[in-house]
Amino acid sequence: MKRAVDAAPHDYEVVRRQIGREPRGMIGVSRRCRFGCPQVVVTEPLYYSDPSSTPLLFPTTYWLSCPHLCRSVSTLESRALIGAFRKRVQADPDFAARLKARHEQYAKDRVSMVDANELERLEASHPNIHGRLVKLGIGGIEDFRGVKCLHLHLADYLSGGNNPVGEEVSLILAKEGTPLECETGLCAPCGANVAVINVGSNSVKLLIAQAGRSTKGDGCLKEVLKRVIVTRLAEGMIGGNEGQRSECRLKKEAISRAAEAVEKLVAKAQEHKPSTLTVFGTAAVRQAENRSELIAAIRDRTGVELSVIDEQEEAELSYRAAVTVLQHLPDTHFALVADIGGGSTEITLGRGRTVVKSVSVELGALTALPLAGVELDDAGRLPPALLSELRQRTTRAFDVSAGDLLTKTPEIAVAGGSVTALAALMLGLDRMDPGAAHGFRITYDSAVALLDDLCARSRHERLEMRGMLEPERVDSIVAGCAILVSLMDIARAGHIVVSEYGVLEGMAYLELTCSSRL
Repeated sequence: MKRAVDAAPHDYEVVRRQIGREPRGMIGVSRRCRFGCPQVVVTEPLYYSDPSSTPLLFPTTYWLSCPHLCRSVSTLESRALIGAFRKRVQADPDFAARLKARHEQYAKDRVSMVDANELERLEASHPNIHGRLVKLGIGGIEDFRGVKCLHLHLADYLSGGNNPVGEEVSLILAKEGTPLECETGLCAPCGANVAVINVGSNSVKLLIAQAGRSTKGDGCLKEVLKRVIVTRLAEGMIGGNEGQRSECRLKKEAISRAAEAVEKLVAKAQEHKPSTLTVFGTAAVRQAENRSELIAAIRDRTGVELSVIDEQEEAELSYRAAVTVLQHLPDTHFALVADIGGGSTEITLGRGRTVVKSVSVELGALTALPLAGVELDDAGRLPPALLSELRQRTTRAFDVSAGDLLTKTPEIAVAGGSVTALAALMLGLDRMDPGAAHGFRITYDSAVALLDDLCARSRHERLEMRGMLEPERVDSIVAGCAILVSLMDIARAGHIVVSEYGVLEGMAYLELTCSSRL
């Protein structure tokens, strides 16, 4: 059964606003209005809160999310139309036969969405849930002569189902002059640009974006402009014996570099007249005891207020954007996203586009070496003994904090400047090529070999490597690669997939949704 397209990250944000809550179990969109917004969404039959939990059954496969249609159908229901349809079923054998056939096919469609092996396991371990899965009709109804909810029947009909009740509801709306779409596109995102600036631990990044449509017709992010300025904001925040956080403060020169970068990027963003401009900080800003100094410096230079997002929001934004690179992955399977930043790494387990659990580990490309108590020599090399120490300490830190997540799934996407820089080295790029690294597979063996090579080279030799497109990463890329290898070690992953989408793109998706006229 394929009567829908996969839901894009932006679709989840739109539907969340449409229904006023998280669209749990949503995996697709079966009908859109002319403004591109979901009208009918598809839910997975079974939902697991975590890989080992008892599944919850969603008997409703197609449901109405469009606020305009929901209000219109609710008006019909308030006029006792459900009761009228029930009487019609009793009095009209042909109508009753069509409805019964549709209930039966609806159950078959639902079952077809479940993997055969999962279906077999469900029958053995949860026979009651399996029985309801294969037998229940539209909306979980047991009596196929019944009519439970007009919204569900219309949703099924608009999705292509031969549903007599949904067809009649559609005809009644048309007869009363109620169109199937609103006139103003209240759910549609604003067509103007949105600008987001992330003040990260290693760099300040600007993204200007619009809502777009993919070739499949689903929602996607359309990049207008992207700029990156490396500032090394978190440099010097870690000190003491073996990387103990003796004083978690931003240096004055780092604050100055970051504020100057934000000023430049705000000016660049304003050239595009964005409908919204959001400047937000992540790990280094979050951890700094003197972050108020940075906030004040940015305010003085730009008039813009820097907000600080917490670990949970950072992980969820990163996940929803980065997981889109795993296009082959069915929405019923679990996936993991690791976003390697300068001061922290966000690790998030999800199912399809839904976040299950996330962990923020205060270990990033700028902090891994000092936290492990090792440092590059004067030439910029890391001797084998210190590399071994770095890998051991980094692996131990991630295993303690996130080992339970890293071992859940072999499907891993990794985002962040370090991993895209590693991909550029492996690809031997001569220039920045947006999108070149997106979807690139890094095998475990190639990651280990590159780490050994980077550590054996002097700083000058690393700068001469083909693909070293950002000289400012010449030192931090060593720790970034060590983190990647450690994550793959714990997960026993033969490969990972690089995603150029991370927290920046996640925030852009969110801002595009919030700038809608709903």
